[in-house]
Amino acid sequence: MFELFTLFCAFYVYIKLFGKHHKDEKNLPTKRKIQRQTRTNTRNKIVNSLQSPSPKSTPEVEHKKKSHLCTKNEQNLYATLLEILPSEYVVHCQVSLMALIQPKDFKNNSRTWAKRMDFVITDRESMVLAVIELDDSTHKWKSRQQRDKYVNESLEGHHTLIRIGSERRYDPCKIALLIEQSSSIRCERVYSHLLEVQ
Repeated sequence: MFELFTLFCAFYVYIKLFGKHHKDEKNLPTKRKIQRQTRTNTRNKIVNSLQSPSPKSTPEVEHKKKSHLCTKNEQNLYATLLEILPSEYVVHCQVSLMALIQPKDFKNNSRTWAKRMDFVITDRESMVLAVIELDDSTHKWKSRQQRDKYVNESLEGHHTLIRIGSERRYDPCKIALLIEQSSSIRCERVYSHLLEVQ
């Protein structure tokens, strides 16, 4: 009698353990199918959102072409810089302030990235040597003065900032003298010689 009871208990345990496992195996393909379908649906939603953005989220904006990076006045100064600087230097125009410095606190990024510097002089390896701002009549505006104050303070201790007053014609010797006195940049030998004579 005891052996029959033991056999019954063993059979009961077997059914409970292996019968449940077998039942789960029958449902397993269904679970995999659901998981695969869920992944497919998610992927399709992402692809659709990238391919056809909602018109509300991306309103059409009209643009007009700008043919030059610089104004006519800035072009005159640019030409003077190219004339007085040796070929070891590169002059970049309309450089984002964010390319030169970055606020430590992320919340101040918007104050920096929207501002552009008129010219940046670098060496051939793109190391920043000087930042040049052309101060035309717009720099007398109150809003512009606040902007200039921010630029001055943010660049201080990081990059050399040279401000050049707006003129109809730029004297190469005068510009060369200002750059040499304000930075480590050395201008063309001919202008350095003229400066020494003066």
